[in-house]
Amino acid sequence: MDEFDYKNIRVIYPTDNGGVAICIPTHECVSIAKLTEHIPAEKSYQVIDRLDIPTDATYRNAWTYEEN
Repeated sequence: MDEFDYKNIRVIYPTDNGGVAICIPTHECVSIAKLTEHIPAEKSYQVIDRLDIPTDATYRNAWTYEEN
């Protein structure tokens, strides 16, 4: 199995109220499939680099999700 770099990724998906949910994997996540088990089936999601998440959470309620 290829090594899974859980420390450097995040999975984002849209919330029902128009916001963005961010899933942060732990050492127990050994694959993207394992991580995405926790995302509602009807939601689209993106795997992104953790550095792409803004560090300033002042306006975090204004973050939006756009499909690629």
